[in-house]
Amino acid sequence: MMEGNLFYWFAWMLWIMSTFLMDKDNRNRLFYASILLIAMILFPYHFFIGGVEVSVLLIIQLVAAFIFASRLKLSLQLFSVLTSFMTMLAYVSFQLLSILDPVWLIADKGLLLAATLVLLALLLHKSVFCQVIMIVLGSSFGEVVYGSLLHYYRMDVGIGSPAYFDSLLTGISSLAVLHMTKVFLARWEQHIYLLEKEKQKL
Repeated sequence: MMEGNLFYWFAWMLWIMSTFLMDKDNRNRLFYASILLIAMILFPYHFFIGGVEVSVLLIIQLVAAFIFASRLKLSLQLFSVLTSFMTMLAYVSFQLLSILDPVWLIADKGLLLAATLVLLALLLHKSVFCQVIMIVLGSSFGEVVYGSLLHYYRMDVGIGSPAYFDSLLTGISSLAVLHMTKVFLARWEQHIYLLEKEKQKL
């Protein structure tokens, strides 16, 4: 499978979820759908800084993540910064270990990286909003550090490669599916509870 295909598949899946499956009362539906369309448009574009190829989308998503994070309470902002830093360290460590000792990669590298990001997000945050912000900020800065290290050692792969976005969208899509599953199960449980109460009245 070509790198970048997973990004488009999951971006379209998230767009469909935000457009058709999210609550109609949710004011952010159109906003999320617009962000995903913009991301798909900007995905192929890059520019060069100091001889390093940098993804336009990576810069845009960093700015957007900071804007979203600024809307959180101060305590959550500080905690998000701390967890994003931890995610960055985990991301860089994972990437460097995959180069120095690739034997331990028992599955596809991109899927293992996405699973690592999702696991960290679930362990460190309860809100899916904060989970996504943490993954985006942490992995984006991790990608910058990792790309800069490789450039220093003349092993240029660029900053914001298609493989990175594949892993990122796989992780975010997994969180979105888990969240929607929890919401569905909670509503189903409430529906069953109401039915039981109606039966008791009869």
